[in-house]
Parts: sequence; C-alpha cells; structure tokens
Amino acid sequence: MSHMIKTATRWLFFISLIFFISGLLSLFRSKPQLDVVPVAAGDFRYPGPQKQRPVANVANIASPFSPEMEAPAGMDDGAMVDSQLILFGTLAGENPRAIVAEKADPTVTHIVKLGDEIAGEKVMTIGKGFIEVMAQGRKIRVEQ
Repeated sequence: MSHMIKTATRWLFFISLIFFISGLLSLFRSKPQLDVVPVAAGDFRYPGPQKQRPVANVANIASPFSPEMEAPAGMDDGAMVDSQLILFGTLAGENPRAIVAEKADPTVTHIVKLGDEIAGEKVMTIGKGFIEVMAQGRKIRVEQ
C-alpha cells in the first residue's frame, strides 16, 4: 500500500512540475501590446514609446465648485470657447501630424503639424488621440 502511495505522489509531483514549467514558458513567450494609432483607413503605424506627460499643477485653477477661489487673471467667467475642429486621427512621433476637419464642413480634411493654423486655431500639441489648439487666447483640447 505504501509503495502505491509513493508512486502516485511521485507521478503527481512530475505532472505538477510539468504544468509549472509550461506556465513559466508561456509567460516568457508573451509579447508586449503595441500602441497603434489609426491615422487613415488602412494606415496603422507604431508611434514609438510614449513619454510620461507632466502632471499639471491644479492648485491655482479656478473651480466652479469653490466660490472662495477667484478666477486667474485674463479668464472670462462664462465665456466658453469651443474648438471649431473635428479630430479624425493623429500620428505621434518625431514629426507628429493630425487629420482634422472644420465643423462647418467636415467632409474636407486637412493634415496639420505643430504650429499650423486652421479655422483661426493654432495647433500647439499633437498627442495620441488628441490635439491642443490655441483659440481666442485659450488652450483647448480636441479629442477623437
């Protein structure tokens, strides 16, 4: 009886060892997920490693939920500025580009780079899935 228990224990040990080793091998074979940004129909490119964006200091930003805090100088209360652009896609990297259209005529698209001006808005930042434009003295974030 004890010989059967030793044999069964030995087999269970070898089977569990095989499962453990195969699990380790599958862990090392897994490939990291790549960030792909769609630019146009059928045109997908790897934008390269993404850099960590700095976190904004939100201590001095006016909040509508904080009545004792005053708005920063030059900020109009109630004058909401909206972008006149629609973002279709971005290509981040060394020379970032974005595909945008004006809200007035979304059938006409434009490929823009940093510093370009369209519909009275200057492109300031192009990131993964968003652009930031300067319109009427304010920075506006436009997302896909």
